[in-house]
Amino acid sequence: MKKMSNENLNQMVEKMVEMRKMLGISRVELAKRTGLNQTLIRKLERGMDRAHVDDYMMIIDTLTMEMLVRDLLPKDRKNQ
Repeated sequence: MKKMSNENLNQMVEKMVEMRKMLGISRVELAKRTGLNQTLIRKLERGMDRAHVDDYMMIIDTLTMEMLVRDLLPKDRKNQ
């Protein structure tokens, strides 16, 4: 398996942060939903630390599921 470049990793993390903010999820809430430490999430988002691929996948899965739930709600329930 090919190693992910720093540039690609940074782009992925930027997208994760963008998605989290777009969904209105705080780092604290993301930590609760993923079971990861909030400090780790902060460090990952700021590029101060790296995580195991499983941690990144857990964050991405959580954000993606939140987007699916939001986007699949009937239109009359989205504004509630």
